[in-house]
Amino acid sequence: MRFATHGIQAMLAAALLLVAAGALRANPAQAENPTRSSRAAGIEVRVTLLPPRAEEPERLRFQVSMDAHMGDLMGYDLTRIAVLRTGEGWPVESGFVWEPESESSHHRSGVLWLPGRREGGTGALELELKGLATASRIFRWTPEELAAVDPGGGG
Repeated sequence: MRFATHGIQAMLAAALLLVAAGALRANPAQAENPTRSSRAAGIEVRVTLLPPRAEEPERLRFQVSMDAHMGDLMGYDLTRIAVLRTGEGWPVESGFVWEPESESSHHRSGVLWLPGRREGGTGALELELKGLATASRIFRWTPEELAAVDPGGGG
């Protein structure tokens, strides 16, 4: 009887793990999460690819949050250290605009945007923030994730 009880418990545990794993894979919100993060050299950076606004459909927008417990984040000009690349490979290194929401030496957040969006491309999207405490941060989104954020697909 004791063996049967342990066997049943093991089978139930295995079944629960399979159900949980399936739920994680089936959860589109988790699979298509547009937020990326990076932590290195004492700075944590979170970047979220934002959906286009109806009044500004041409803008490619990123919500950026940076946190540091040491050092001064105000020394980083995000408009100068940002590089955008598409799956087709062309880089955009200028034209970025920073709209701050919170600015302090240890915590910064705001929207980094470009006046034009990728149109008709089939590849991924990559945003690089160069030289944050000697480390470049690269944030990537797959074509499927781009479609989930912008179902209209480029304005």
